Amino acid sequence: WTAARRTPAPQGCQGKLGCWLQLSDQQTSKLQSRNPDFTDKTVQLAQDYRSQRQQLAELFRDSNTAPERIQAQAQQAVQANHALESQVIDHVLALRADLNPKQRTQLMGLCCRLISHQGIGPGKGPGRGMGMGRGMSPGRAQHMGQPGFGPGRGPGRGCRFAQHLAMDDQQLASIGQLDPDFAQASAVLSEKVKAQYSQLAACLEDLQSTDQRIREQFERLFESRIALETRTVEHVLRIRAILTPEQQLMLVGLCRRCGPGSDS
Repeated sequence: WTAARRTPAPQGCQGKLGCWLQLSDQQTSKLQSRNPDFTDKTVQLAQDYRSQRQQLAELFRDSNTAPERIQAQAQQAVQANHALESQVIDHVLALRADLNPKQRTQLMGLCCRLISHQGIGPGKGPGRGMGMGRGMSPGRAQHMGQPGFGPGRGPGRGCRFAQHLAMDDQQLASIGQLDPDFAQASAVLSEKVKAQYSQLAACLEDLQSTDQRIREQFERLFESRIALETRTVEHVLRIRAILTPEQQLMLVGLCRRCGPGSDS
């Protein structure tokens, strides 16, 4: 679909992906029989993911919300994202089983490129979920005596975090006292996530990879992501008293993506 969306598909094709892969009628029938409810399930899972994120945003907006409740809701959002991505992975593997070698190379190559550049979840950067904002600029980081904050909207993309949140010098100094280990810890966790994405991309590109191997790598990726996102939420809770409500939402990647009808 990604490859074909810029060019309207000819009439009569069984979906843009099928048209792009030039699936035969027999292949299309097999795929539909393997996962006939894929579209409906995916829509429902995507709606659930958005709902969980919106609930998390509402909890952050209320300064009286207990930290434990926020952490629990953050886990719900992460699990909803995992369920959505698992559905997509299962569908790709089901489709792969009925492709000829040329089609398989074409499909898995596309998956590899997508994961290498932007992950498989919604948005930019692996697992947009609750990743950090945009990293602290080197100059302001030195003002705090720390390296710049790590993750951006995906691992390894942090830059100008302070400017993104429009933080003042007093806020920056307070962060260094409230959570002095976050910069280093998040950088390490971010690199682990980035490495797991690279390994998943490699598994998909390798046509000899079994379904089990791909699923196992996907689960390892999820474990590393949840560790990073859990630490991010913990950081927000530690410093939330010095942030404005809008800054809190931006810090966890929620701001401007949780309104009614938003498609985060």
